[in-house]
Amino acid sequence: MTHQWYALQISTNQEKKTSEQITEIFTRNQRPELLGRILMPTETELVLRNGQKKLIERKLFPGYLFVQLAAEEGGGSWPAINQEAWYLVKTASKVLGFIGGTPDSPKPLNVSEIQQYIDPTEQQQKPKTKIQKGQNVRVVDGPFKDFIGVVQVVDVERGNAEVAVQVFGRATNVSFSIHDLILE
Repeated sequence: MTHQWYALQISTNQEKKTSEQITEIFTRNQRPELLGRILMPTETELVLRNGQKKLIERKLFPGYLFVQLAAEEGGGSWPAINQEAWYLVKTASKVLGFIGGTPDSPKPLNVSEIQQYIDPTEQQQKPKTKIQKGQNVRVVDGPFKDFIGVVQVVDVERGNAEVAVQVFGRATNVSFSIHDLILE
């Protein structure tokens, strides 16, 4: 018996609870071999709240889970989901349905589609930023705190931005971490 990845649509903000409930259903029915892994892809983001930097975890796909379920080789164009696994997942209270295929025969995801979420450490994480060249920004940390300037260059790879700030009446380019800047 092989396992395939399927996308589930669930009630928003119920991802963790639904994941635990699905695992419990399979265990309670003594069929844990039908369930592989359950993924809720997230990313960690540094945000500024009340003047403090905080790391928060954001869901990449709110309202969706990726579930690895038993599948059987069928005569169709894709492997057929094990009917018992399908039924057990559908009995979870916050599951709205499978994504792709038909309601009775969902289409599994390609491994290439989900690989980046299975092991995110393999991919190099780049800092996310909304800061772009030409925007006005305020410095929130360091010796130039509360200075306002114009972004000249953004280097996402290094997580830096070069900003033209007014020092003694002259525009001076200074390099800052992206996390030390907020949009004005």
